[in-house]
Amino acid sequence: MRVVPQVIIRMPPPPKPAPPINYYALLKQAVKRDSNNAIVAVLQYPPFMQAIVRFCETARVFPGTPADRARYLGSIGWYFADQADFGRIADQKGLADKLSATL
Repeated sequence: MRVVPQVIIRMPPPPKPAPPINYYALLKQAVKRDSNNAIVAVLQYPPFMQAIVRFCETARVFPGTPADRARYLGSIGWYFADQADFGRIADQKGLADKLSATL
């Protein structure tokens, strides 16, 4: 009787899915707030914009009226103490389009 060697191929385990991104935490880390919880500065524009755009995309799929979507976006807590950053925020790619499509 002839013995044939067996070949065992070991495959690496499948990759684990990435955990979902917490956009509230991302927004919190991207801004500096004062004691009244007002945003006094945007520290990191790309994460800030990523969080805002994701909130807009989430609001867009909500059933209801544009007022309901606006209420959701208002619940995020983006009250600014100073309007100095508004020009730079508004110039971020896609923000105006996302807000318009949402509302």
